[in-house]
Amino acid sequence: MPVIYHEESRNFHLFNEKISYIFTILKNGQKQNRKKQENINRTTHRKAGFLLQKTAVVIAGILWLIAAARVFWNMPQTGVQENVLSAFGSASYKEVCADISAYGKYGSMELTDTAKEIILEKAAEKIGINRYTIEQTSRDNVETMQLSQNGENGSVLCRFITIHQENVEYEQYLYIGVTLKNTVDASFTYEKLIRQIMEEMQIDTEVNVNLKGQIHGALTDTQKEQFAQDMLDMMNAKLSVGRHMEDVYTVYAYNKGIKNYIMIGKDKVNVNICIGYDEEKNETTVYLATPMNMQDY
Repeated sequence: MPVIYHEESRNFHLFNEKISYIFTILKNGQKQNRKKQENINRTTHRKAGFLLQKTAVVIAGILWLIAAARVFWNMPQTGVQENVLSAFGSASYKEVCADISAYGKYGSMELTDTAKEIILEKAAEKIGINRYTIEQTSRDNVETMQLSQNGENGSVLCRFITIHQENVEYEQYLYIGVTLKNTVDASFTYEKLIRQIMEEMQIDTEVNVNLKGQIHGALTDTQKEQFAQDMLDMMNAKLSVGRHMEDVYTVYAYNKGIKNYIMIGKDKVNVNICIGYDEEKNETTVYLATPMNMQDY
């Protein structure tokens, strides 16, 4: 971090590409005999210069540590995310897809259709789509404005939902969902985008990442348990609850490296694995979600 000292104004200027600080050394205001002051200046000039330089170095060091701490705390948890993707990719799937979604309350107010369109279009712009369509539906006391775009490799669906009952405030909700087909690699890139959109709108919500893959044939209960445990081990996640219900084995676990979690009873949960079997298709479907699978299985 560069440090510039302006001797005439007695200012220190410390700066880099993100921050800029100016420090001024103030006079103490005491009256001094001119001759005595000149003598003091001659004898202390070098010491003062050294102390000023030393002070500047110390200040620069402190500011560098502050900047480094900011960068560290804002770094994405790429290691944890890579572990999740690696754990899911440890099996040989026939097909894979990913769903990334969030839903939360926008506010309690009445909004015009134009305002809703602007909000949806801004979300679409951040996600990076521009060939979308917008349609509006109404049923009972619920109005829905929907922005959607479908493609060969995935789809985007954004909904602005308005609930209004007589003599009750308007309730506005926003849903954003991204589906990736034939790949899961960009799942956490879209998770970050959706999280940023929701935070900028000050919507308190969780972003769910759900990875899904199909395996040919059936797994025994023991194989399902081992399959789930192997994935947990790769993610450094601790099993909270595991249960069998008909053809589905469900696991709830916790990974301390993942920031967000929900509470199930007294347990923290941010990893959810579901392994089910479709007898007609003779397929086993594996879901790996964080923090929770919000889909039917």
